[in-house]
Amino acid sequence: MGRIKNPWKKIARTAVEMGVLFADPRIRSAVGSRLRDRVDDLSDRLEQHYDRATGRINDATDALRGNNHRTSHLVNFLAGVGVGAGLGLLIAPASGRATRQAIKDRAGDMKDRFVERATRGDRTSMPTGTEGY
Repeated sequence: MGRIKNPWKKIARTAVEMGVLFADPRIRSAVGSRLRDRVDDLSDRLEQHYDRATGRINDATDALRGNNHRTSHLVNFLAGVGVGAGLGLLIAPASGRATRQAIKDRAGDMKDRFVERATRGDRTSMPTGTEGY
C-alpha cells in the first residue's frame, strides 16, 4: 500500500478499521471482557492504596492525639526504669549518703568524658558522611 501523507487520513483510516473490527461480536465481546478485567484490577489496586492511605492517616491521627501505642510502651518502660532505680536506691547495701555520692561521682565522670570528647573534636564515633570532601 502507498504511504499516507496526511495525518487526518491516517486517523480516519484507523477509525474505519476499528469500526469494522468492532462490528464482529466475538471481537467486541473479547475486548469488552478484557476491558472489564482491567477495570476490576484497577479498582482492586485503588482500593488497596486507599486502605493503606487511610491506615496511615489513622496512625498519624492517633499519634497526634496521644493514642499511639508505641508511646505508651515507651512511657511504661521509662516508668519501670524509674521504679527500678528508686527501689535499687532504697535497698542498696550502702548508706543513702554513700549511694548518693557514688551516683554523683559516676555522673561527674560521664560528664567529664563527654566534655573531653567534645572539646577534643573526636568524631571517630560519629561519622558524618562528608569524609574526603
